[in-house]
Amino acid sequence: MEDTRIKVVCSDRVCDIVQRALERYYEKYLSEDLTSEFLLFILMEDEESLISRYMYNEELFSCYIREEELENCKPGEDEEDYCWMTLLSKIEEEIDMLETEYYVNYDKNSITNSCGKVLLKAGEIAKELKRSIVDEEVLTIALVQCNNPIWEMLEICDVEDIADGMLLSHFCEDNLSKSGFLEAPIECEYGYN
Repeated sequence: MEDTRIKVVCSDRVCDIVQRALERYYEKYLSEDLTSEFLLFILMEDEESLISRYMYNEELFSCYIREEELENCKPGEDEEDYCWMTLLSKIEEEIDMLETEYYVNYDKNSITNSCGKVLLKAGEIAKELKRSIVDEEVLTIALVQCNNPIWEMLEICDVEDIADGMLLSHFCEDNLSKSGFLEAPIECEYGYN
């Protein structure tokens, strides 16, 4: 039988993120077929991740919360913190909606084909950037570029930022400097179409 495992060298932090995603996914679904949308959810859940910090700093979490939901924010509680927690719980609830045959090819490895494509894409990007390992920046770029279906779920909330490409233009190869992501997004030809 052909070996279909993904052979990509990752940093310790990326390995930890993927391992955490696998464990959480198994805990939730009793299955090891980790999907790319669940991996992105775990990355966004991590307060130290690039995508989470970027969304927090740009106050994008609050963009996804309806005004009536904000009424439940307790006086004195940080609004963006409240929005971050609310959005993540909403995404976790809606992940079930994404777990369909449309997204999952039932390739019985520890990850799905979609997640495998993300890791392979990350490996390609790392090579193009002359990096020996896939680090968090590269993983984030790959997740955004691979048209992750979690964006479709977020678009249901009538948010313009995804359509306008604010997140997607920020996390692209063209926006990556030697010291990391540039502060201001630039236009690039990659990302969600």
